[in-house]
Amino acid sequence: MLRLGFFTASGSLILLLTLRAAAAMYFDVRIAWLRLPLALLNLLAVGMIWLLIKARYAGGLTAGTFALVLGWWLTLRPSNERDWQPDLAVLPYATTNGSQITLHNIRNCDYPNRALSLARR
Repeated sequence: MLRLGFFTASGSLILLLTLRAAAAMYFDVRIAWLRLPLALLNLLAVGMIWLLIKARYAGGLTAGTFALVLGWWLTLRPSNERDWQPDLAVLPYATTNGSQITLHNIRNCDYPNRALSLARR
């Protein structure tokens, strides 16, 4: 019974790591037309590993594919050179005049308190 629990937990972890790696490729590959093919290729490769290789080696190879994707993902650098919405395209900045600080380009969003809006109904 303990062995079954271990295999269920490790299988779930491997599945989550594989899905996370595919999602990272789908959302973060810089070339838009490569996103879906690379994510599907990752899922296909891990699936083939589990079909063609013994389970005791497949877990390590799956962890290796996750490590490769994680290594790539950690090298990504943030960029402001994107196709932003006009109201989000300008970065905020601050100016100081003595002890007074003025913030510019700040988006002021008033989110209603969900509990208060339900109580008013």
